[in-house]
Amino acid sequence: MRAHAVVVVECDAAGRTVWRTVRSQAPLVLRRSGGCLYLVAAAGGPLGGDGLLLEIEVHDGASLTLRTVAASVAQPSSPPALSTMTVRATVGRGARLELLPEPVVISNRARHAMDTQVTLAGDASLELREEIVLGRHAETGGHVVASTSVVRDGHPLLRQSVDVDGASLQRRAVIGDARAFGSLLVVSPSPSPFAGASLPIAPVSRPGLAVMPIADGVAFATALGSESLVLRARLTEGARLVAAQSADCLAAPA
Repeated sequence: MRAHAVVVVECDAAGRTVWRTVRSQAPLVLRRSGGCLYLVAAAGGPLGGDGLLLEIEVHDGASLTLRTVAASVAQPSSPPALSTMTVRATVGRGARLELLPEPVVISNRARHAMDTQVTLAGDASLELREEIVLGRHAETGGHVVASTSVVRDGHPLLRQSVDVDGASLQRRAVIGDARAFGSLLVVSPSPSPFAGASLPIAPVSRPGLAVMPIADGVAFATALGSESLVLRARLTEGARLVAAQSADCLAAPA
């Protein structure tokens, strides 16, 4: 199955975000509710062999929050084939995008690739969360490759790829005994509190959680967990730490 969904939002003369395009293609179904856009899976999967693409454009001054209504489950096919989920997003000047999907569960024998590509204007902001769970109940999980690329004002902010096979010993080398892993990227408009040389921000490291400022206005949290609820709690704590450090920097005298 091949599916291509598109969402475009822009800012009107009164400064309000308006929907210019919301185009779905099953199983990628987009629904608006409570000021957010939700991605609804209209069929099971993704299944091996599926190729899914979601394109997002947030024009200058607009904002968009995109969530999913539930976790998605990558499932195997016979004969075995790779399934893919690609997200391509462009965020304009003074715009904001929040990509906050629910976890992706990689079931036994599944082969799944996730690719997220975001292009930001220099003063755009972004919150990008990714959560992956190896296997359903009592499963070891399949093989997943999750890649993220974020560019701001023509310069790369983040290039990351995580390759984990739940049925291989390689798993322990990447995530140890964890079953769930994920990340949270927060990009604030420049200038950022992280840029102040007079008040450097030290990285935070706790069991199962690391938070790092990686560039001007950019904080990156990675987390591991025994299950999805533990992972979400740790990424939420990472977001709280980023917000608290930002507030402290802004309150500090120059």
